[in-house]
Amino acid sequence: MRPTCRSLSEAASVTRVVMLVRALMAVALGTALGLPPVNGAAKREETAPPMKAATAVRLEGSLTLDGKLDEPAWEKAPVHTGFEMPLSTANRQPIPEELQTSFRVLYDDTALYFGVRCNEPRPDDLVVHAARKHDAAMWSDDDIEIFLDPVGDRTEFYQFAINSEGTQVDIYCQESGNIHRAEWSSLWQAAVHRGSDFWSVEVVLPFAVFHHRPAKMWSDTWVFSLSRTRSVAPRYYSQFSPAQGYHDVKNFGTLEGIRVNKEAYNLYAESPQFRLEPSEGGYAVLASLMVENRGDQAFEGSLGMEILAAGAQGSRVPLKLKPGQKARVEVPGGRVAEQGKWPVAFRAESAGGTGLLAARFDTWLTYTPVRIKVTRPNYRNTIYATQQVDAIQGYLELGIPLANVKGSIARVTLFSSLLQPRTCEVKIETARVPFELPAAGIPEGRHLLRAEILRPASRDKGGEGQPEVIAAAEVPLRKLPPAPAVEARIDDQGNLLIDGSPVFIRGWYGSTRYIVSAASFPQAQLPHSTNYLMGASEYEQMNMGLYTLCGITREIDEAKAKLDQPIDDALKARLRPIIASVRHRRNVIGYYISDEPECRGLSPVFLKSLYEFLAEEDPYRFCKIVSRAPVEYLEACDVICPHPYMNPQIAEDGGRVFGAPLRTIHNNITDACAANDGSKAVWCMPQTFSYGGLRGQHPDFKESRWFALTALACGAKGLVPFIFNSYWNHRPNRIAMDYIFEEVAFLAPAWLARDSATEVTADSPSVDVIAKYYKPEGAARGHFFIVAANQSLDPVQVSFTVPLMGKQKSARVLVLRENRVIPVRDGKFTDELEGLGARIYTTLEVLPDFRFLDEIEDEIATAIERPALAGNILAEGAVKWTIGDSEGTFSCDSDLADAVSSAAGWIPVYGDRSQCVIRFEKPVVFSRVEFCSPTIASADLDIWQDNTWKTIHQWKDEYGRRLEYKGKRVRTDRIRIRPTAARQGFGTSALYEITELGLYR
Repeated sequence: MRPTCRSLSEAASVTRVVMLVRALMAVALGTALGLPPVNGAAKREETAPPMKAATAVRLEGSLTLDGKLDEPAWEKAPVHTGFEMPLSTANRQPIPEELQTSFRVLYDDTALYFGVRCNEPRPDDLVVHAARKHDAAMWSDDDIEIFLDPVGDRTEFYQFAINSEGTQVDIYCQESGNIHRAEWSSLWQAAVHRGSDFWSVEVVLPFAVFHHRPAKMWSDTWVFSLSRTRSVAPRYYSQFSPAQGYHDVKNFGTLEGIRVNKEAYNLYAESPQFRLEPSEGGYAVLASLMVENRGDQAFEGSLGMEILAAGAQGSRVPLKLKPGQKARVEVPGGRVAEQGKWPVAFRAESAGGTGLLAARFDTWLTYTPVRIKVTRPNYRNTIYATQQVDAIQGYLELGIPLANVKGSIARVTLFSSLLQPRTCEVKIETARVPFELPAAGIPEGRHLLRAEILRPASRDKGGEGQPEVIAAAEVPLRKLPPAPAVEARIDDQGNLLIDGSPVFIRGWYGSTRYIVSAASFPQAQLPHSTNYLMGASEYEQMNMGLYTLCGITREIDEAKAKLDQPIDDALKARLRPIIASVRHRRNVIGYYISDEPECRGLSPVFLKSLYEFLAEEDPYRFCKIVSRAPVEYLEACDVICPHPYMNPQIAEDGGRVFGAPLRTIHNNITDACAANDGSKAVWCMPQTFSYGGLRGQHPDFKESRWFALTALACGAKGLVPFIFNSYWNHRPNRIAMDYIFEEVAFLAPAWLARDSATEVTADSPSVDVIAKYYKPEGAARGHFFIVAANQSLDPVQVSFTVPLMGKQKSARVLVLRENRVIPVRDGKFTDELEGLGARIYTTLEVLPDFRFLDEIEDEIATAIERPALAGNILAEGAVKWTIGDSEGTFSCDSDLADAVSSAAGWIPVYGDRSQCVIRFEKPVVFSRVEFCSPTIASADLDIWQDNTWKTIHQWKDEYGRRLEYKGKRVRTDRIRIRPTAARQGFGTSALYEITELGLYR
């Protein structure tokens, strides 16, 4: 139980809360201490003390990791103390000296060192409930917690916690603390010492563990917080630089003085894979790891693997990576005595032996002798009514060492009570054994495919004996009747087929309330090229002609979902009526089964079991997962939707920057496409807005177009941006996405056509490019469509080569939305792409009547000029005002007072939902207030006078969209509207919403 920045209502209703246990404990704390329900991104109050800065100094001498802090090196570092209770604590009191905390910080070329002393007059009573294992739940223990953001933009940070017995927990936090990736683990050290009136900790944090964002992005001043939980009665919580709560990164302090070689720590690791083979005394472990060099210098060194299990053996291999290169690195030579779930550590070292990357993965190491993979039919081992399948094709993947079975026979048999057995036998020559069986005449129903690895028997006196079956496996195969409502499946080229016809999804994450207030429904402000919305009611689906999904994420018990166990009967019982409710709904084409499971720590084993249950109960609809770790969850769904976060921001010099590496979209999509075995679809859900940070921004038109076209250039077959409320309410993006979806719709026929992909190369490593050659049925000839995107902030001159264009003697390409023609010679053409430039080229003779880019930018520039509404104080440029809790509220100030109630100006998503507070830079005078809302039925109007809130009007049971107050003139520097009741039909989960607000003198 500790101070955090979430209320109980948020934990219950906001689906993106990811550490449920911590959130609930924090709620209990908030009740006990009277903490206000503020958001983790809460605004720092004017009366709050200034943020504190700590200083790190270079280590001189050596340290012994024992927790004692008795080495002379510590004395050379300044001591920092003066811990305070969090700002959100009711009746904050100074912490007495006998309970104070102090710390020092050292660093060298490889690590940070923290020495922390916790004064404690009762050390024998220290509370320890956590198990002595990594990542044990220790949140009710006496502990210290270190928070670090090396980049300094306050959007992502690392958390390292140690209790008084030395148990360690590490977490990676994103979205300014909204998401806690508790499953992330790393390799660091800590030791604890208990004295007569204190306990102390020494912590070593290698720079190699901070690999989520490369060192070239790091600041010399890190964002930093150090917190202590004292669980001995009386319990209290304290911070070096007090914030609203432990995860309130907006109010963290800083750590200065760190001088790191920013060319060194730029490696990133993810997606380990393991295969076991039997060997003497256990199993050989054949591992591989995806490693990326995010730096600007080539890397040459080694990569080592260590299995943290008794009797295990690791290995090390050479590692070479060019700048920007990403490769899967094979690491053979490991050994483990037993199968099981084990921590596996990977460390990359420079040629001189310096550790530059340290990553830990807790993973299952299991042995599978033989596995069956069916490639035709490609999807779910199922033949659908819209398919023509003349043969059952696939391969056997051997886990048995090839040397043990080479030359033996693999026998594959299709059989059932409805079908005479069909068998083929193949001589084993490689570890992947292909097979084929005739499919003609297979009846509708359920069948089985059985694979057997046969070793010939020795001859006996009676003749040849039966061959020995040394390994076997079975998988189901089905043939289905026509679908009762809709058939949505994936073809072998990653296209979504609906009732047998390909569809390129162009839509949105969320429901109509994300896009337009109910007041203007059903005239929803959807781009005209939209065909999909992830959440929509049955009425909305039918009247808006949208495809949508059935979401089941709220039915999942996340505590159970974190275990590597299949789903239980209770969940199956909850899901069956949901499945039945959509069985005859033609617009519901799939199930949304998990949102960012890696951030919630959900088990791929659990989700794969859930996916298999849904596929069995409803084989006509696909299952979708949205993930920032798409490869990890690819086997648990049919549609994987990589969810790259870009976090656009304004830099201190006024330029635009991103909180994530520019190649994040490229990496997320290409990794998923590379791992796709031909049975999945890869879409993309770019999260283009920022969840915060000190300078978070919405993307402009150029950036939004770059996001979308990068996704296409990398192979995405669907585009589902996460708009959220304020993203849609940002008018430039409403306009931008309309035009972007228009382009995607224009390209869709070429992207969906079978075998339309054609070879294309770009001579710049920063440019992603894809080419399609599309010849409609009956056309005399086809045309080329090429999408290119520059993954760099710098302009680049790039030459494209399309061999097929050379063979067809194409003479020129046109540039979509630009009045330009580029000559083509021998299949080659050259163009200059600006930083984050994205272009569409085509050999069409005539382009569609699309607006040019400069015309679109002019339209956006005109649209964002806020018109002054006569008399509205909020629309006057001379009057400066802010929404009081803007950090915790998704708001769009430009829409709140623009006289157009078509979009939300205030929606409290994660922030305080009880009030909309407007603060003025100087006092204003008014006598009339009007506001528009589709959801608020009753509300109080308050003004700030004499250092307190006074209610001057109450609206009761209002059902017109415009609520008005007229009275005597008042003078104040802040007002607030407090909703007290929602309109009928919105339910308890309704988001109070104000689409327009006016104050008049």
